[in-house]
Amino acid sequence: MVVLSLAVTPTSQEKFVAATAADPTLNMVADLVRKGWPEHKKNWHPAAKPFWLHRSDLSECGGLLLKGEQIVVSVALQPESIFPHGKMLYTSQPCFPVAIPDYAFHKVATDLYEIPGVRYLLVVDYSSKWPCAAQLRGISSASVVEELNRIFVDFGFPEQLVSDNGKQFDSSEFRRFCSRHDIRLTTSSPEYPKSNGLAERTVQTVKESFIKSKGEGKTLLHVLQVLRSTPVGNGLPTPAVLLQKRNLHGGLLFTKRALTFKEVDE
Repeated sequence: MVVLSLAVTPTSQEKFVAATAADPTLNMVADLVRKGWPEHKKNWHPAAKPFWLHRSDLSECGGLLLKGEQIVVSVALQPESIFPHGKMLYTSQPCFPVAIPDYAFHKVATDLYEIPGVRYLLVVDYSSKWPCAAQLRGISSASVVEELNRIFVDFGFPEQLVSDNGKQFDSSEFRRFCSRHDIRLTTSSPEYPKSNGLAERTVQTVKESFIKSKGEGKTLLHVLQVLRSTPVGNGLPTPAVLLQKRNLHGGLLFTKRALTFKEVDE
């Protein structure tokens, strides 16, 4: 049995619902969920026996078969679910120990990126991996400072800001901004620019997701909503849970239990 995080877009949800409806085994198991399980495993159809150990965790919601808060994936979609779109492999890079921030938005990574003709600023919280992105009015330090002020008004000004060596971050105006708000500015070294890896990885994810979503009529806000509601990985929950201790309603499929307040281990 292959399961997938329940944080999926409406388009993906429709695909999983259709595949579930066309899967005889999942239909059989969903029927057992609705009507009740046989008392003994030997009375089950052979195709349903792999679900025996998980029967107490199975439920049905919106045309999907769920195990806890995860989707049970139809065989037809398992290859792409085992290797989901958006998961990327990176060539090995030197590793540097990174201290865990004391609180959310204590330390942030920033970067600038361009999607044909339009410049964007990206900010990522090191603690929760919560991404923020904003379209820039220009490529000056003043434009970057303006958008950072908008972001930090909502989340608090960080104690440390990591950036690349772009001229916008290396100007006297930007250094005055950091000094005014007691922000320690750290830039990646020219010899190893990848030391701003968190921002660069997130930029790559945002750019690829945004380009793909634009073809589906989606906006940058929709991309950010999906990323904030997608599990970070390595056993960690979504950025929304790490930052706000709750998943976000709207746009993605969550059970009511998944939307309730959640304690997160330190």
